[in-house]
Amino acid sequence: VTRPRQRSLRWGVILGGAVAAQYFVSTEVLASTGLVVVIALAVLGVSHLKAIRPTVRSALPALGAAGLIVIACLAYPLWMVLADPQRYSVPVWALNLVSGRSGPLGALLPTSSMLFAPRSLTQAGSAVPGFSDIVENGSYLSLPMIVLVLYLGVKFRRNRWMGFTLLMAAVCYLLTLGPHLDLGSDRTAIALPFAVLERVPLIGLINPIRMSLYVAMFFSIALALGLNELHSNWVRLETPTRGPSERRHAWLQQTEVGLVVLLGVASLVFLVPRWPVSTTGADVPSYFTSSEVNRIRPGSSVFIYPYPVPGGAQGMLWQAVTGMRFDILGSYALNPSPLGYASQFPSLLRPIDVQRFLYGEQGVGPTTGQPFPVGSSDPSLVADVRRFLQGNSIDTVLVARGALNAKIVTAVLTQALGAPSGQSGGVIIWYEVQELLANLRG
Repeated sequence: VTRPRQRSLRWGVILGGAVAAQYFVSTEVLASTGLVVVIALAVLGVSHLKAIRPTVRSALPALGAAGLIVIACLAYPLWMVLADPQRYSVPVWALNLVSGRSGPLGALLPTSSMLFAPRSLTQAGSAVPGFSDIVENGSYLSLPMIVLVLYLGVKFRRNRWMGFTLLMAAVCYLLTLGPHLDLGSDRTAIALPFAVLERVPLIGLINPIRMSLYVAMFFSIALALGLNELHSNWVRLETPTRGPSERRHAWLQQTEVGLVVLLGVASLVFLVPRWPVSTTGADVPSYFTSSEVNRIRPGSSVFIYPYPVPGGAQGMLWQAVTGMRFDILGSYALNPSPLGYASQFPSLLRPIDVQRFLYGEQGVGPTTGQPFPVGSSDPSLVADVRRFLQGNSIDTVLVARGALNAKIVTAVLTQALGAPSGQSGGVIIWYEVQELLANLRG
């Protein structure tokens, strides 16, 4: 085996390992990166047709090695995603494109997450339906940045890499718009490329607004290329300012330097985020780090309040700090719904009014429940709580005392199970729930 071939195989192994690792870190990032690579290769291939065959020939050993590693590592995981009976066929953001896409003016409209921006613009940017999830919206580039990069792109249009990066930035921005063009709150009948791409396996996992990651990347590359060309021009064209033409040239050059610096500084200023970012503490009741938690049987099922859902998934953290000692109901994950689409919320378990009650009390969840006053007696709910705990083989019930409406939930559980087994480390506890239910039935 020749040395170049060995080097090619080595890079193939590295590529295959990186692809497999990225799949398990974030399948969506792998899918979006793969999509961008395919588009970039297509653009380069069209502009360099004669180079396609020799390039493919030289890359085959590396691609073959990478392919073998990817197949070995990802054959079963990919089967689960693409063919398993319990897979979901439509991503959660495909059903909620209001927060999963950008808009035609997304690059120009700042949101309230920007520190320096006109108030009227931040209000407009934050109010656009497509930008309702400000955390996800990364489409904003600022007017100074766009003007600077476009100026450099026009000035150095003969640089093929400049044209390539700007074209890729435009293509990626088009993908951030989602499958249909929306103008404000109005959805038009104009279909966009993502409407076709989202039907491709794995590509459908991509949240369109997250393609703004690649818009920023290609914009940054174009800016770096332009500044490098600009610097080379300034160095190459420096001449003594003796005659009128030389003085005029020097003045134009100084003016250009001033404008580029001004636009660069303005770009930095308008991209400064609002600081500090608001955070909340991930408080863990001391019960879960104490020896008392060992009273929970390993591998048993535990009911935790707050019920783990998006916006209130503390219970998943509490489970983790115990070393996954027990199983829990509820989750913040992508789960297949009965209709086949992806939902971030756990499946509704029967009797469904129990989860609706919990969602209503903790103030988060896909459905809302009617809050129950403390000490109220609802025989149907109490009976359903018993059936819920029995049907899901719950062995322990834990209620965090500091949770929203914990007193209300505790009152209902007390009616269903009797007095708690005790309290420890900020948690109200019922142990051996199945025995308690059996005694109540007896």
